[in-house]
Amino acid sequence: MSLGSWLKKKAKQLKDFVEDLLGDGEEEVSDAIESGGNAAKDKADQIADAVKDVPIIGGAVASVVRWTGRVTAGICELAANIVKGIGAFVKASAGLVLGIIEGIVTGSLGTILDAFVDYAANIFGGILIIAGGFISLVQIIFGTQKEKRKLTEDERELLELIYQKTLKLNNIRIVEGRSGIYSFNDRPFVKGNLIYMKNISPADWNWNLVHESVHVWQYQHYGARYAADALGASIFLGKDRAYNWLKEIRPWTNFNAEAQAEFFEDLYKCVEIQNPAGWIQWIQGDGGFFMGDAITSNRFRFSDLDGGSCWGDAKHPLMDLTDFGNETVDHVRSQAFD
Repeated sequence: MSLGSWLKKKAKQLKDFVEDLLGDGEEEVSDAIESGGNAAKDKADQIADAVKDVPIIGGAVASVVRWTGRVTAGICELAANIVKGIGAFVKASAGLVLGIIEGIVTGSLGTILDAFVDYAANIFGGILIIAGGFISLVQIIFGTQKEKRKLTEDERELLELIYQKTLKLNNIRIVEGRSGIYSFNDRPFVKGNLIYMKNISPADWNWNLVHESVHVWQYQHYGARYAADALGASIFLGKDRAYNWLKEIRPWTNFNAEAQAEFFEDLYKCVEIQNPAGWIQWIQGDGGFFMGDAITSNRFRFSDLDGGSCWGDAKHPLMDLTDFGNETVDHVRSQAFD
């Protein structure tokens, strides 16, 4: 190995070590804060349920207690977002310095430019996540968004099936219906651990949840910069291109943030289950590709028909992407929290 290659390797190792160290610290602190807020809300709801039937004053007292719990959780959510935002700012600065050093040592202008891009993404992502937490808190205070709820047992089972131990489910919350300022369109939206599902129909619920949960995974593992990555992909690539993972360069870790989520959505939808009669294709799947040992006997095929489809035709034949799907799922599942 040449001296330049050795120095490049060591510089990258140092950069990765610093980012992992900062990332683990911010996740632990933000998780603890958000868990505390959610626990306070749950306790407030219990108290409200206990007093709501008290004659005359019960209903009013219960309403105040519930509102207090919601606001407390919203404040803690904002505080957790601030921790994530600060973590993004620190990682941005450290990454920029180390990236410039690596670029100078190795004589790589591209490395230096990449360091500036990562710096901008982390800074912008931190700003987005903090601003989003503030907006959410204001909406909670004034009641312009529906009350957030825990995952249902069915939702937990689905996400546990897909991610196993790599997604912290206890702090994930769902907002159905009215979403305040985030109602400017009908698409679901993720802010940190909070998923605004809006008015998604029951028939479309699970695959939308799978897509949005990837953004929660990105937030928990990559920090606040996921917000900038997802928004940037939509703005600079355009909606159709951003979601078209077939045009991305493999592996999955190189995909843009929206393409990563769309790939998991398609893994959920497009699975062929093997049985004695042969292959049977389910266009609206039930997560069969992710089912334990069955992953080795299920098949994932996809085509570029209409920009990406579970179906194919003579001009757009189905491609067997089972191995790529397995590799991606294995990678995601390997990122388990300690």
